[in-house]
Amino acid sequence: MNRLDDRPECIVVGLGIMGSACLHELAKRGHAVLGLDQLSPPHPLGSSHGHSRIIRASYFEHPSYVPLVIRALELWRGIELEAQTSLFRRTGCLSIGPEDGLLCMGARRALAPHSLPFEELDAEKVLIRYPFLRLPQGHQALLEPLAGVLHPERCVQALLALARRKGASLRLNERVLRWKSLGRHFKVATERGTYLAERLLLCVGPWMKKFLPELPLACERQVMFWFEWDASRMERALEQVPALIAETNEGFFYGIPEPERGLYKVARHHGGASCEPDRLEREVKEEDLRPIAQFLDRYMPALRARPKEARACIYTNTPDQHFIVDHLPRQENLIIISACSGHGFKFAPAIAEEAADLAEGKIKGPRQQLFSLSRFAGAA
Repeated sequence: MNRLDDRPECIVVGLGIMGSACLHELAKRGHAVLGLDQLSPPHPLGSSHGHSRIIRASYFEHPSYVPLVIRALELWRGIELEAQTSLFRRTGCLSIGPEDGLLCMGARRALAPHSLPFEELDAEKVLIRYPFLRLPQGHQALLEPLAGVLHPERCVQALLALARRKGASLRLNERVLRWKSLGRHFKVATERGTYLAERLLLCVGPWMKKFLPELPLACERQVMFWFEWDASRMERALEQVPALIAETNEGFFYGIPEPERGLYKVARHHGGASCEPDRLEREVKEEDLRPIAQFLDRYMPALRARPKEARACIYTNTPDQHFIVDHLPRQENLIIISACSGHGFKFAPAIAEEAADLAEGKIKGPRQQLFSLSRFAGAA
């Protein structure tokens, strides 16, 4: 194994959730690895913040995600034990929507083949069990009891700390200016120096287009809102409240309980304006709140008070909203891990295993076509 002060084997650029997971996985495997980030993660300027993320196996998006999320949850538990910090809290998750809708039907198809427990609730049963929820006529809920919530900032901190402990080196607040392939090696120039490595992993999220403008990626502004939870009005302690995802005529929305802060997070999933990461409109306006207020009026009318907190974040999307975990064509030592498309956070340690296998040459491409760059005609 090369020592870092000689030359790293691998450079990971971008240390949000995907980059920090890859840095940790490579260091765990004994590689000399250097992590670079233009900022000091965790930070609120990209896509790996916001206090809470849902982790669920009821994956209506595609059943191929289910084994991956099962593996990710196993890895998160191991990371949590090793880091000796709380990263995951089981809350259960409700998938709410029309009985024949994309969400409920897809969640059922995802869970059933893996013998994962779930319970189907009609609108009346939902009201009895969760008095704060109102379901429109023809809607139902599917409860996944083993689902829960991850704490994103803590997850990034834990992965970076464990990566350091395993020998990784970090260079924070150090922006990459340019990179160049030298055949079997890469030269990466930053504001402070130049680094050479055999393998380069790009995990730069919304900044990926600056590195590889030919990739079919688009950035989308999203706004998260937090509301105070008054148990006297809501008839349920926040510790007993599940996370939820709802399919409505106006799109998808999600809610996440945050008992430690006494707040309930609500946001829209997709439907935001196009944006650029360095010019993101971070001021939250009344028009951002309007679709959230309409959702709450219909589904959670007791939570209609003004939000206590609001914050913008960025989705980086592919056209089909699946990920890219692949090497660049004809450059097997350049690995791309990007485009979480608003639902990738939970998978990070499992995605990192795949990325490390690609970097080590154990696999020649992603194990699933779902994550292959070649699925986009003409890309790269």
